[in-house]
Amino acid sequence: MDDDIAKMLERSESSTERATLLVLYKIQQNLVALGEEFKEHRADFIVHRGEFKTHVVDEQKLLNRGLGGWVVMSMVLASALSVSGWYISKHIIDLNTAQQIAIETNSNRLTALETLTAALRDQHINGAAK
Repeated sequence: MDDDIAKMLERSESSTERATLLVLYKIQQNLVALGEEFKEHRADFIVHRGEFKTHVVDEQKLLNRGLGGWVVMSMVLASALSVSGWYISKHIIDLNTAQQIAIETNSNRLTALETLTAALRDQHINGAAK
């Protein structure tokens, strides 16, 4: 037990003070143990630093490869979407043009039929009037 804490325990008058001092003693022991563990861990890290750097480089290569694959797939998907969008818009425009031609052709036929019907009606009216 630490000398300071032992002296305080001897001078303590109540059980609450003794319990508090014992808790402080346990905390002090755990902090010392933690400090020792940290020193061991740091020494182990220094010994294995080269392996860690190699591991980090390998992980970076894998991440870069994955990022590159993601970029390539994104570009392929964007290209496919733009080509399909172009095809669909061209199809809609061509369909609209074909329908417009059909409408104009049918309008011309309808106008010709109306003119022929009007001429036949006039001829029939004029023929009936004679």
